[in-house]
Amino acid sequence: MYLFNLDSNNFEKMIENNKMILIGVYEKNCKISDLFKGVLQKLSNMLNNKNVIAIIESEEFNKKFPTNEKQIFPIILIYKNGINIKKMYGFYNYFTLEKEIKYINKLNKK
Repeated sequence: MYLFNLDSNNFEKMIENNKMILIGVYEKNCKISDLFKGVLQKLSNMLNNKNVIAIIESEEFNKKFPTNEKQIFPIILIYKNGINIKKMYGFYNYFTLEKEIKYINKLNKK
């Protein structure tokens, strides 16, 4: 599977066109965000085509969702049928994210 790069222009369209999407928001020039993007790349390679994994740089994300609050990156957003169902802050490893996706896919079958 492919790791999609999002920006403020294609963010909404990607959410609307996919039943389930996991989006990683990362900070430019950050070592932890670099590791995080690697985890998401591995995850996208290992999962089936039902699951879409995408990334968006924090500046682009803030264009879409402006805030004056201090933010913690990376951020994981999980959308199901166009609705944000989960928001997770900080670094998560491959196994934790895989477990989240499998759980959501299990809910989709019910």
